[in-house]
Amino acid sequence: METKTLHFLSLIIISLISSSTSYSPTDNYLLNCGSATNTSLYNRVFVSDASRAGSFFLSADRSISLADQNPSPNSPALYHTARVFTTPSSYKFNIKKNGTHLVRFHFSPFAARGFNLSTAKFSVLVNGNVMLNDFSTQVVVLKEYIIKANDKMLEILLRPVGESGFGFISAIEVFSAPKDFIVDYGAKLVSADGIEEYQNLSLHVLETIHRINVGGSKLTAFNDTLWRTWIPDDDFLVLKTAAKRVATTHTPNYQSGGASPEIAPDNVYMTAQQMNKDNATLGARFNITWIFQWVRVMFDTWFACIL
Repeated sequence: METKTLHFLSLIIISLISSSTSYSPTDNYLLNCGSATNTSLYNRVFVSDASRAGSFFLSADRSISLADQNPSPNSPALYHTARVFTTPSSYKFNIKKNGTHLVRFHFSPFAARGFNLSTAKFSVLVNGNVMLNDFSTQVVVLKEYIIKANDKMLEILLRPVGESGFGFISAIEVFSAPKDFIVDYGAKLVSADGIEEYQNLSLHVLETIHRINVGGSKLTAFNDTLWRTWIPDDDFLVLKTAAKRVATTHTPNYQSGGASPEIAPDNVYMTAQQMNKDNATLGARFNITWIFQWVRVMFDTWFACIL
């Protein structure tokens, strides 16, 4: 299948009126790969893929469970094990309700029993779509994709490539996205060549590249209804003196049918960057510029974030 890189800009005007409850996905699969026991992360239980319940998802003729004998004291237990595949192998998940789903892959390389996971090279496919091609990593990595699941089954295939002869994975998440998480119409790409509108965005496979909290501090998955981490925008600002952080103490109220805590947590909407007009050295004409590959922008008169 041909892969197309899609960049889009979506502007969502936020009306802050009513409140929202915590999110409970219809499909919610969390796997602790290569472990004999379940483990928790951010109050979520990841089921062992070696247990009776977890092994139901695994389809592998030859796979190996590995445990890190010298894990970092600060790393979560979820990253102390991994499942290694020496042949193409898959995980299959029953989809109760078709629609947009989030799929996350956790990779935490270590060395054990003759395997150095940092030398692994492999591809990862979801329902035949290539998510990662000739992938390898020497550091802990979390990859997130937004996928439209239209069938009763979602299959994740791991396929070793090259001379390494194996691939690995530490944990998998597959869960339903909130309603209208990806809006099919209204997203526009603004460039020097003009304005291009994208339609049927939910039919595309999207990858999260950056999740930025503009004007705010780092937000961890513990305080996010979709278990996401948001990082500050400082490192992406071209000219830091052109921007000035502003914040409000008022928590947002959400309008039915509009934004919700599933799009971004309260703290994201409570901070922003404003043009620093107090800096006389910049002159009268300037703007605030960030450099990154971005997926979605949300803003209000005060509140802004980049996803």
